[in-house]
Amino acid sequence: MGKETTFEKLTRASMLEFSLYGYNGSSISKIANAVGIQKSSLYSHFKSKDELFMHAYHCALNEELNYVKNAFSNKLEKITPGFSYCENLIERYENNPTLKFFLQTSYLSPLHLSDDINEAHSLYIQLLTTEFKDAIAPHKNLKFDIDFYTEVYISIIDSIQVKLVYTNKELTNIRLEALMKTLKLLIGEGDVSLKK
Repeated sequence: MGKETTFEKLTRASMLEFSLYGYNGSSISKIANAVGIQKSSLYSHFKSKDELFMHAYHCALNEELNYVKNAFSNKLEKITPGFSYCENLIERYENNPTLKFFLQTSYLSPLHLSDDINEAHSLYIQLLTTEFKDAIAPHKNLKFDIDFYTEVYISIIDSIQVKLVYTNKELTNIRLEALMKTLKLLIGEGDVSLKK
């Protein structure tokens, strides 16, 4: 892995700044200073704050898409479908500025960019939908069709992410445990503890 370029440094620094202060509270000057360049030099890489913000969002989205693919890649897991992705959301949100920026922007997007962000975010939902359907398909004796379980799972993800963005880790853990137990019961798994 080579040395990080100024462009890449700006992307990382902007994700951190935007995750801490949001779009309106973030400073282009602070982002430039974090990378060790002048504000005017930043504009040789990005025409505007909007362009930088959207570039950072697409990078964060791509990182999360890769994470989703990896989380669902172990088809031999003997746990509830989709659980491995859910169980790490809380810790990752606390420790990963890229995920924090992605989720905060997805739920609290600047109004003038919301259409673009919603369109990009739909790619994330589409991937989660596809991966979960593939993961649950081998389960026998499902009482409902796969689309029903998929909607339940996407609702769980949405609920957990909203709790992360708007409340705290403790309340999110309570929600996660209740929702995953519900999913296990719906799938017909006898033991509803969250143990793998």
